[in-house]
Amino acid sequence: MISLREARDQQGLSVEQLAEASRVEPATIASVESGEKRASTVVAMKLSKALGKPMSEIKELAPQTTGVLGGGADPLLGPRVGPR
Repeated sequence: MISLREARDQQGLSVEQLAEASRVEPATIASVESGEKRASTVVAMKLSKALGKPMSEIKELAPQTTGVLGGGADPLLGPRVGPR
């Protein structure tokens, strides 16, 4: 698994070039790369497509590994309720 910046660098793209190719704002890309914010599913799909890599290969775009199976809150369904 590689970082978003490494994937972008492998393609020889600047943030602005990736923004143009993916139709994602440069500020959003910079925020995801810095860890300031997490990419939405739509943004992750756009970036992975523009980079020619599956989301699962890019750390910042891969689905979160915590959730119901990990005992925490599922990002789509909310907190786990009921018996454990």
